[in-house]
Amino acid sequence: MKKIFYSLAIIFALSLSGRAVGAASTPRIYFVTSEKEFFAGEELRIAVFLDSPFPINALDLELGFSPRTLAFLGFYDGSSIIDVWKDSPVVFEEGIVRIRGGMLKGFSGDAGEVLQLRFRGAEEGKGQISLRSGKAYRSDGLGTEVVVPISFAEILIGPSSGARVTKSANTDETPPNVTLQTTKDPATERDLLVLSASDPESGIKESFVRFRKFLFWGPWQSARIPLRIPSGVWEIQSKTVNNDGLVRERVMYIPGPLLARLALLFIAIVVLAALSFIHYNKRRI
Repeated sequence: MKKIFYSLAIIFALSLSGRAVGAASTPRIYFVTSEKEFFAGEELRIAVFLDSPFPINALDLELGFSPRTLAFLGFYDGSSIIDVWKDSPVVFEEGIVRIRGGMLKGFSGDAGEVLQLRFRGAEEGKGQISLRSGKAYRSDGLGTEVVVPISFAEILIGPSSGARVTKSANTDETPPNVTLQTTKDPATERDLLVLSASDPESGIKESFVRFRKFLFWGPWQSARIPLRIPSGVWEIQSKTVNNDGLVRERVMYIPGPLLARLALLFIAIVVLAALSFIHYNKRRI
């Protein structure tokens, strides 16, 4: 279930093409805070929401925040509209977070939660989180690029003396929900593996997969993005971890290569049985 946040933060939307036109004709990103007031030393969550008047199936966002007053802790994507992440959202530069991902069915409408960012109030003062740049890609068969208007929110951080005792959050006791499916790369017609993972309680920390050829497994690799399935692979194993450390493993078999391996095994057994029978008859003569 999506968490609903209440906020008294002032949200400002700035559009190069005009506020009314931007709101009516283009997607917009805005921010909602988890509490009406914060203090240094406390944790706060800032949800990133999307409104779009038309279906889109991918986002490329660059967010900025004030590192002096806001210390980045991580993110929660348990309620995210994004199904496939190109990269895990991380701070790749001080005060900047990059978000890139896609929606398998596309999204249109209001209040689509992209993800929640977790911060700790670093010191008293005024904090800010902003959309520095943003691109959305329409679900029109062409991936038409649309520039998302710049937006930001200001958050006031009070002195640490006002910090409240934080109640312990409920521990997540349920492993992530994971599905594995294959699709075709439209450019090369090669098989791709798509791992979809969700965890409404604590969110997904990381997902890994490995491929098996013949009798041997390949190395584990990150599965945040669709992966090309190497030729000859007959078994795929995945491992997904949520933010509370619970693990869900999945196994998928590729029918064609698997049947080929079983056929070879059957032939080998038949040949071995025939040789054994011949050898046994020779000993009897």
